[in-house]
This record gives sequence, C-alpha cells and structure tokens, in this order.
Amino acid sequence: MDIKLIALDMDGTVYYRMGEIVPSNIPPLHAAIAQGIDVAIVTGRPVLAPPNKLKKHGLVSDKTVIVGYNGGCIYHVEKEEVIHSNPIDSEMAKKVFELIEKPEYSQTIFWGYVDDLKQSVLAHNFKSEDEIIIPVYKAEKTFFEGKYLYFKDIKDNFNFKFFKILAFNLQPGLVEELKKIGLEFSISSQAIEINAPGINKKFAVEWLSKNWNVSVENIMAIGDGSNDLPMIEYAGVGVAMKNSIQEIKDIAQIYIDLTNEEGAVGEVINQYVLKK
Repeated sequence: MDIKLIALDMDGTVYYRMGEIVPSNIPPLHAAIAQGIDVAIVTGRPVLAPPNKLKKHGLVSDKTVIVGYNGGCIYHVEKEEVIHSNPIDSEMAKKVFELIEKPEYSQTIFWGYVDDLKQSVLAHNFKSEDEIIIPVYKAEKTFFEGKYLYFKDIKDNFNFKFFKILAFNLQPGLVEELKKIGLEFSISSQAIEINAPGINKKFAVEWLSKNWNVSVENIMAIGDGSNDLPMIEYAGVGVAMKNSIQEIKDIAQIYIDLTNEEGAVGEVINQYVLKK
C-alpha cells in the first residue's frame, strides 16, 4: 500500500463533531506531511470556518487544500484563495429559496454559502434569530463569521453563485422538490446539504487526483457520514471507523475499531501509511 494522498472528512472523522481537531491525530498528520504525503481536508464545512485552524496546528504544506461545501470549492490554505469552484446555478438556487414561500415549507430554514466567502444568504419565516432553537442551525452559525443577507431583501436582485445550500427543520416532501430542481444532495437526520448537479466529495477527490497526478489506487479516503460515501467508493483505499455509518463500513477496504474521538484517523495513518 503506497498512499500518496489522504482525503479526510472533518466532522466526526479527523475532528470532533462540529468541533476542533482530535489532538491525537496531529502527530501522525505531521509525520505524513513531512514524508511528502498530500493531505486534503474534504468537508461540508465552510473553508473559513473558525474551528478549522490548520495553520495553528502546523498542518499546512505548499499544496494543502480544504475542499469545502462537499466539493463546492477548493481553497488553497497557504495562498488563501479559491483555486477551483463548482457553484450552483443562480436560477436553480433561487428555486430552492423560493420554497420558503410555500405553506408546506414555511418552517424550513435555508442557508446558502456564496462565492463571496464572507457572505451567506438566509431564508426563514421566524420573527427573529432568537426564536430559532434548532441545535444544528445554531452549531452551523459557529462555522461562519461574516454578513448575513436575507432572501426576502435580495430576491429581486438574485445573482449569487452558491457553493452549497443547507436546509434545516426539514418538512415532508422537500426531497422530492429538490429532485425536481435537479440538484445533488445528501441527507442526514437534521439537515439536507445541497450542491450543484454532479458535485460531491468524489468529484473533488477526482479533481485532486488529476491535477496532482496521483493514481486512484494511491488515494486513501476516511469519513463517517452519507456525504463521504462518494469519495470512499472512489478512493483506492476507503477507511471506515467505529462511528462510520453502516454503508461506509460495507464498502471500506479498511475498518478501524476506534471512533473519531478515540483517534481513529491517527491510528490508521500510523498503521497503514507510516507503517509504525
């Protein structure tokens, strides 16, 4: 096994869920980077989410990227710039936000990350932010420091490119509406993550493979959730952890009997990449 690129999900994998990096993962990652192995973070998070802190932990080489928004954009950490993007078409995005105007989705919340990394678009029918007590929505707000634009104020001048749209407080029928619009999406019990057609974590890892000239068999991918399935299926070496969903465990080449919080990522790197 000759791993040249490690693609890592953040939440519930190399990081605590909705938190910061699991400390025991840092030394193995340092060692891998020192050996010239490329490490790419492939996440649903915004690329500038405050908890990311790759530079703080010394996890940056001249090639380090964060693939954010499930493949919506690829951000070069050292250069601090987007090097590739796959935005949702503005008209398709507007159809998603307009669902808030239908009575059956009046309690749904839509949140869109746009190509201006310091702006987001929100749509909801709550009278104030204080009324919203949805935990996953509040957690998402810790990932973004910037300006919120409200759909009702900008819908007549709606010309944004969206890297990802989130739906919270899900209502029956929403999935069928998204299918009609023709967007890519992944579903959890608390949210739907929406991307441009054909854009997911597999697309991002495939882009890295081609642009960094790394063969698929030399790529390791590690993740825990439904949005990780495409890249784990694609990679030559897919890894499941104790806390990974069953669908990932069913297709992974490697299973590690540790959770993310127990340092599963670091252990996999030590055993199979550094061969300690």
